[in-house]
Amino acid sequence: MRGVISGDRKQLGAVEWGRPFWQLQLHGMHTITMKDIIRQKEGSALKEAVMATIREKLDIALDKLGENLY
Repeated sequence: MRGVISGDRKQLGAVEWGRPFWQLQLHGMHTITMKDIIRQKEGSALKEAVMATIREKLDIALDKLGENLY
């Protein structure tokens, strides 16, 4: 039997919902990292904002969002 767990250790870190996922990884759970962003279209300001967020360049991300921020 095989199970699939999907998670993000960085997401919701303040309330530690991702902690069980992190602990499983810490104790040897095999993981695969997904690097392709599909939801946002190539060349769009939104995709550029997502990429800036991943690189922890929040000032650039907010700038790319522009009027779409609210």
